[in-house]
Amino acid sequence: MEDARQLYKVLKNLQRENEILDLKIKIARAEKKKQENEAELERLEDPSEPAWRDECYSIPCC
Repeated sequence: MEDARQLYKVLKNLQRENEILDLKIKIARAEKKKQENEAELERLEDPSEPAWRDECYSIPCC
């Protein structure tokens, strides 16, 4: 019976560690997306950036 309890504790610890890793991955992805969005916003708000460029990027080039 003692072995079963120890195995159960090991399982619970591994599950908790996996949950923590999953959350860290989600945080890293969210931070990366935030940086990408901030860079895009900065580019869009840049007055030296021509407005036609947005339209050009939306049209596939040959």
